[in-house]
Amino acid sequence: MGCGYCCIRGMCTFGRYRHPEAAQNGKRCPELYWSGKRYLCRMMDLPKMGDFYRGQLQVGDGCASHMNPWRDDIRERRDDEIAPE
Repeated sequence: MGCGYCCIRGMCTFGRYRHPEAAQNGKRCPELYWSGKRYLCRMMDLPKMGDFYRGQLQVGDGCASHMNPWRDDIRERRDDEIAPE
């Protein structure tokens, strides 16, 4: 979907491995960015590993978070919206 909800709320295993300092400090994953239309992950475009990451994280399979309040409102989020709950 590209709403960013899951990635912003909790960094994936691969993001934690690549950016342990961000994970330890509770910061947003540096791989996540707003494209102007939706959130994307730079790791998905890596040569060789991008396909693996997409498969493991089920990218493109649709939203799996039924409690996701952002799923119908895809836009860039303000800092106060992305603070931990």
